[in-house]
Parts: sequence; structure tokens; C-alpha cells
Amino acid sequence: MFEGQLYLKTYLRGLLESDNNISECLRETVNFEMPSTLRCLFATILVHCNPTDVRCLWDTYYSDMSEHFYRSHSSTTEAQIQCTLKNINYYLESMGQSVDRYDISQIKQQVHQTGPHECSEMIEEMSVKVPVEDIEAQSKLNQEQAQAFNTILERVNLETPRLFFVDRPEGTGKTFLYRALLAKVRPKGMIALASATSGVAATILLGGHTTHSRFGIPLQANETTIKNMSKQGRGAKLRQAKLIIWDEAPMAKQQTVETVDKNFCDIMDSAIPFGGKVMVFGGDFHQVLPVVPKSTRAEMIDASLFRSYLWSLMEKIQLLTNMRTKADTTFRDFVLRIGNGDESTIKDNFNCTSITNDCPTKFVDYIIERAILASRNEFVDNLNEMMIGKFLGETKRYISFDLAEDDTNNYYQEVYLNSLIPNGLPPHMYIIKSF
Repeated sequence: MFEGQLYLKTYLRGLLESDNNISECLRETVNFEMPSTLRCLFATILVHCNPTDVRCLWDTYYSDMSEHFYRSHSSTTEAQIQCTLKNINYYLESMGQSVDRYDISQIKQQVHQTGPHECSEMIEEMSVKVPVEDIEAQSKLNQEQAQAFNTILERVNLETPRLFFVDRPEGTGKTFLYRALLAKVRPKGMIALASATSGVAATILLGGHTTHSRFGIPLQANETTIKNMSKQGRGAKLRQAKLIIWDEAPMAKQQTVETVDKNFCDIMDSAIPFGGKVMVFGGDFHQVLPVVPKSTRAEMIDASLFRSYLWSLMEKIQLLTNMRTKADTTFRDFVLRIGNGDESTIKDNFNCTSITNDCPTKFVDYIIERAILASRNEFVDNLNEMMIGKFLGETKRYISFDLAEDDTNNYYQEVYLNSLIPNGLPPHMYIIKSF
């Protein structure tokens, strides 16, 4: 009795591992998502969350995951189970796993296809369509980018092992360089894998995946983490890859990168770092470092790639030229950038005698269908004021009335209130032009 009470107290204190959070996540998904989403989530949990009782989760949520097959099939219960398993196995194979590796009682036969796992993996990579703008990116590289492009591409063509790190702050064109490399390698029938530590950065790269999804590494890696990746499926894709890009690498812990290094060496049967692959890491150490809970700045730096044994093996490539448009760029430069041409082309197409002096209605209609990106709200306001000042038409000004409620002592002067620009609200003076 005493042992049972001790177990219960330990369990309630969260000192024993359980699947409560996982089960609650699945239960919430049942209430708000379709069965297909639930099956995808279930497969993701199996791969990345290491549940302690897979069979219990399967028994609990099987009916919800198979609801679609109950409605669309008039076959037997066993056939509906197999349809559910096959669909879950589809998601598992995309992550380099197989359904028969998990403790699910209904799996008594081989439910995945007889072909090798790499079929779906390889088809996914070989079917990536390279856009024209990425192909043309090579001709638009600046001198620093072109030198880095040629250095990396030479290693790829010669199949010579090398680790690169593209370093420098944001705005220097690292992503532009990655897209040019991918567009050069992929059309040749070679496999080039794009990945990033963060999901947002991964979506920017064509065919990009997060590194945890791409390389099958656990979310919490440490010095003793060993990930035995199969040499089929994802492993086969890694074996054939000629170029691998890892963006936002400084955000990853050094243990994560070193775990991937061990996996590559195992898959390639080689002691060379990353199995002899051409690896291109990139990022900015001045931005977000690895997240280490309740740590000091020194501890976060120690956990970064900079402290890894791999850092000294990397060839550093620095990009110094900032490619982003500055806030004080002239109106003419914005027009040329938006118009996708030189000044003579804009004049011929829109009958402008001077881009900075007149803007006919036809040209204004062309401009308002496009957008100029700026990093700060104050830049947006300055650009809007600059653009409106060049348009023809009658200027109308609308002024807001700002007043602080319950300010009996008049602490907040009207001039101060007028200077505030809250998110989602226009400035104090709103200027428009009508045609």
C-alpha cells in the first residue's frame, strides 16, 4: 500500500514519464481537426515524441483516426484497420520510419509497399521544380556571392568532401546564394537537400525541411544521443545527396549538429566528417543562439556550433555587402525596382518624360498593384509620404482627435498623444490623393 501511494505521488509530481500531454494533444486534435490530420499528428508523435505506451495511444484514438475509412468503405473491420495503418505508414516513411517498428497490436502483416522506402523519398526530391527566377539568380550574384558560389559548386562537381559556413549579418544575401546553388545542382539530376533549424527559414528554401524532420534527430539531443537512421528511406537519400544546406545553423545546439555528423558517418561508412558530404552551413551568431532554459549567456555560447569540434573544420565564407534597400533610397530607385526594368523602359511603357517629375495615371495604377517591403513602420510611413508626393491629384489630409480618458491632471498632452503610432492604427495625419 505504501509503495502504491509513493508511486502515485511521484507520478502526480511529474517525476515519472507519461503520455498525458501527448494524449491531451491528440484529444484536442480530435475535436477540431479532420481524421487525416489526426493520423499525420499520430505519426509525428511516434517519430519525435517517443511515447512510452504506443499501444495505449493506438487503442484510444484508433476509432477517431479511422473514421474516414468507416464512412467511405463498406469492407471489413480488418480492411479498415489496414487502410488506417497504410496511411499512417505513409507519413512515417516520409520521416524515414516504418509502422512495423512500433508496438501496435493490429500489425501482424507487412502493410507498407514491397518497394524500398527510398521510393517516396527520392521521388519527392527529384520532383522539385526549379523556378526560372532561381535559375537566373546565378547571373545576379554580386562579387562575394559569385566567389562563394563557384567555390562550393567546384566541390560539388568534383565530389570532394568539404564543410562550409556562410557567415555575416542578415541582408547580405545568404538565402539568395542558397537558391542559386540549389537551382544549379538540381537540374543536373543531382540531389540537393535544403534544411533549416527553424520552420520559417525552411519554408523560404525550395523543397526545404526543418533539420529535425530532414535528418530524423530528436528534439532534445545531448552528448549521448545516438540516432540509428536506416540506410534505406531517408538514409538512402542522404547517401545520394551531392549538396546539403543547413540554414540558421547557429540556432542549433552543438550536440544536435554532432548527432547528425555521427549519423552521416554511419550511413556513409566513413570516418570523414558528415561522411564526406559537401555541407553548407549558414547563419548569423549575432541573432538567436540555441535556447538553453535557465542559462547564462556564456552557457548559451558554449552550447552553440561555435564550440563544436566541427567548427575548426569548416571553411568560413563571409558576405559583407548588404543587398537590402536602405530607407533613404530615392524614389527613382524604388520605381525601377518595382517596374522591373531600367529608366528608359519605364519611360517608353508609361510615357513618362521623367520618372521623378511626373506619374501618369496608367503608371500609378501599375504601382499601386505592387508592394515595397520595409523593416520598420516609420520607414513605411516615409515611403508612403514619398510616393504620394509624386502622384498627381488633389491632396486631402485627415487629422485624428486624440484624448486620454480619465486624465484629470492633464498628464498626457495632446502633442504627445498625436506622436504615438499604435499597431493597427493610422498615424495622426493621414494623407491621401484622389484622381
